[in-house]
Amino acid sequence: MVTVTPDMLLRAYAIGIFPMAEAREFTDIHWVDPRRRGIFPLDGFHISRSLRNAS
Repeated sequence: MVTVTPDMLLRAYAIGIFPMAEAREFTDIHWVDPRRRGIFPLDGFHISRSLRNAS
């Protein structure tokens, strides 16, 4: 099992890949490099009060 360090994760995100497990109970991860990526525009982004209080 590979331990994903914060530095490893930041480097991976910077080049567009991310770790993912097949299921919650699996300990092995694989690196995902999706062909299509979504972008969330943050201008005017609003978190509702009920969502903020969900934690």
